[in-house]
Amino acid sequence: MAIELKSRPALDGLSPPAALRRIVDHSVQQILANAAGIAGGSDEPELIHEMRVGIRRLRSALKLFSRWDDEAASAASTWDECLAGYAAALGEIRDRRIVDTELFPRLAQLGAPVPAMPPGPSQQALAARLRGRDFTLLMLDLQAFAHGPVPQDAPPLRPRAVRRRLARFEARLRAEAADFPAADDSERHRLRKRFKRLRYGIELAGSLLPRKKTRQRLARLKRVQDALGRLNDMAQAQRMFDGLGAAFAAGWAAGQKEALAAAAERAVRRWLADDD
Repeated sequence: MAIELKSRPALDGLSPPAALRRIVDHSVQQILANAAGIAGGSDEPELIHEMRVGIRRLRSALKLFSRWDDEAASAASTWDECLAGYAAALGEIRDRRIVDTELFPRLAQLGAPVPAMPPGPSQQALAARLRGRDFTLLMLDLQAFAHGPVPQDAPPLRPRAVRRRLARFEARLRAEAADFPAADDSERHRLRKRFKRLRYGIELAGSLLPRKKTRQRLARLKRVQDALGRLNDMAQAQRMFDGLGAAFAAGWAAGQKEALAAAAERAVRRWLADDD
């Protein structure tokens, strides 16, 4: 069964190094809980989703907050590179499942030819990777950091410093999002990842932020993220169909993508108009 960690780590009163360790531990718990199911042979789609969420949360935390701790700052790029490899493998399985279970039935309802697809990424191969030495060592390294000694002379983390760090990132994101209408598929994909990073950063630091305002911010970010996610799924499908020479399916995906791009632009504009 997939494990979703709905609670957020309690950071009140912790020093910055201790707070980062708690965030890392919280994220690693979600990764390991779902990796165990996949490694054990389950093909439950939600396991893939929740493990991806755990990895995204951890990568977001390292990008946003690794400066809180010297050890994390020096190891963050190595950890991120390793995590990115597992995220890519999970993403390939998820993307193929979207095509097989959602897009192909829609094409079939239109009476359109369904493209002949090459074999998809193997969840069994991923399971073997998750049982392997490299994944085990990565998780042990992260847990050793999360449960390692914490500098004792560091003052408590100030909520204002967290808000300032998130505000700086959001300001850059707003500047980038303003160019959405002119962005191509790769730029929109990059923007979507930045929206995720902000959302997960706010979630993980939520115990230090105003509760009502944080709920509202997260709801608005989720709406934009969902719209950009649907657009990205269709853009990937179009590229896949183009590569297969499936002209009808590629043309259909292009039309769908145009409508989804308009919806995503409206969602981005609403978010930009919000005044936090």
